[in-house]
Amino acid sequence: MLLSEFIEDKASTFKFPQLRRKALVHGHCHHQAVLKMDAEKAVLHKLGMDANMLDSGCCGMAGPFGFEADKYEVSQTLAERVLLPAVRNAAQETLIISDGFSCREQIRQNTDRHALHLADVLRMALRDELPKRGKPEAHMVKRITWEKSKSQVETVTALSFAGLAVAALYWTFSHWTFSRKQ
Repeated sequence: MLLSEFIEDKASTFKFPQLRRKALVHGHCHHQAVLKMDAEKAVLHKLGMDANMLDSGCCGMAGPFGFEADKYEVSQTLAERVLLPAVRNAAQETLIISDGFSCREQIRQNTDRHALHLADVLRMALRDELPKRGKPEAHMVKRITWEKSKSQVETVTALSFAGLAVAALYWTFSHWTFSRKQ
């Protein structure tokens, strides 16, 4: 069950805050083919969004497929068919929405935009975080970048302490071994 289906099933009467913004929506190929986009459309409508559901098919990434050297050209060709030109031509204030991780990655790597998951859009609506101007994803990208930097600092710090601990153990062991030989 997808998030949109859960909301439609369990919270269909919830009164959502209104975003009143245009959205360009790309459905993950499995989502489009097997599960359909009806619940997604319904939730976006409840958010007051003018959602343009792209008839874009597959984004071309398809998990690791698009990262494989011999399949890169096919991946890019698929993405350039509908999806990437639509994202590049979208107004800066338009939300770019795609629930597929691979789809969001394809958009991020080939445009100056970051696609949002429906959960990100709901968070923006519930917390009133949608900026009045500019790219709607800017706040989220800034937060992710900060969290990544923080994580990298924490990792370097942890590795430094681990290195110090190994050095201390080595020094202790070498002095202990030296003192036993005498």
